[in-house]
Amino acid sequence: MSFVKRQGTITFLDGAGTPAEFFSCGTDDIGDLSASDMQHLQRAAIAVINRCGFKGYVFGDDQPLSLSFTFRPPIGTFTKSDSDRILDVVYKSGLQGTAPVTTDNPIAGGPFSFKVKITYTDGTTTASILFHQCHVTASIEESGDTLMIKLSFTSYGVPTLA
Repeated sequence: MSFVKRQGTITFLDGAGTPAEFFSCGTDDIGDLSASDMQHLQRAAIAVINRCGFKGYVFGDDQPLSLSFTFRPPIGTFTKSDSDRILDVVYKSGLQGTAPVTTDNPIAGGPFSFKVKITYTDGTTTASILFHQCHVTASIEESGDTLMIKLSFTSYGVPTLA
């Protein structure tokens, strides 16, 4: 079954025991969602080669995941402080600065991190993937009359499929 971007959402969740949604955007605003470097148990596969022959794989270090998407915010909300602005998620400012949000970072005094949930539905079937310990960076690009914000994430841990 194929899913199109109008059938999905990307949601940022906090790190509390029962995550609370604190920002969500429909994927009809996303032009280039990507998630890469996904692998079994999120651990590198190291080849064992002995006497010029491949003997198998062993687990290596845990590997981070890379996620990114581009969001086209309504121009009126880009700087409007009483709106949910996508950059407030990055800076934990504005409406997101006062929200009761718990970090997903196991080190409480470290950089803020959260969970990213990507959900697709075709009207009858819903599937999702949840990425953990996401640290986010952003870049802004203006192209003609369109403002685009690209969010890039580094995620640790094994994603949860549902």
